[in-house]
Amino acid sequence: MKKGTLALEKPVPFVEFFSRFVMFIGEPKDILGDTLFYLGPSKATKVRYYETPLGLWKDMNNMSVTAFVKKYGHKALRIAKSGEWKNAFEKKFGFTKEQPTVLKGYEDKLNITTQTKIISLIGEEYFDTKEKEWYRRKDRLSYSTEDLPFGFTIKNIKKDGSFTALFPERTTPVDVGKTYVYLAHQKQFQVIGMSKPMPHIYLTLFVKSHGMHDTIKIVDKKAFETIDSSQLCNNKAQVRDFRKGQYTLKI
Repeated sequence: MKKGTLALEKPVPFVEFFSRFVMFIGEPKDILGDTLFYLGPSKATKVRYYETPLGLWKDMNNMSVTAFVKKYGHKALRIAKSGEWKNAFEKKFGFTKEQPTVLKGYEDKLNITTQTKIISLIGEEYFDTKEKEWYRRKDRLSYSTEDLPFGFTIKNIKKDGSFTALFPERTTPVDVGKTYVYLAHQKQFQVIGMSKPMPHIYLTLFVKSHGMHDTIKIVDKKAFETIDSSQLCNNKAQVRDFRKGQYTLKI
């Protein structure tokens, strides 16, 4: 292993996602102007994440911060303003010029085995319709094609890392080195036996294949400061517009 490099036992495809969504029940008339299907740079200035089960964020979209804390307690919620970004949202994995990069000291915590077929970095931000504000959530790594945002499915991975995407219920090719942005809308609908309807979801999903790699670059914290999954939103992207279709998104 070269200094500053983590060697893998075999080449693995690396994919990057950044999802941006607005989710609510009711009419979109009170949602701010360009919020739905926003395509520009990240506007999030705060990070929000939970120490309780991830499903609680569904409640967060339908109640104020005060109501959420009253129901689940202060320990269930952490909010950090941009000035506290580094402490609340320490980034540990990303990409530099297509090269997978990990924060020094975190490489031993990567769950990569000989059975690993794909590694995906998933970044996320959402618009809180009560607070009228964008929030980031902690990045996460996925080592499976079964654990991708909103039911995104990867099939037919080729030797160069390109693949076929099934999303949302449509197949499209994803080439290495190109950024794609998928626009999809789930309309509010009622499920028999449930008291509340499934919400509207306005989704903007950025996707990029970084190709096949058999090494991961190891860098220190200072070098990692310029790496962020939201940078995917700044890339020139090919838009795939599915807003007119009727789809159910996995949440």
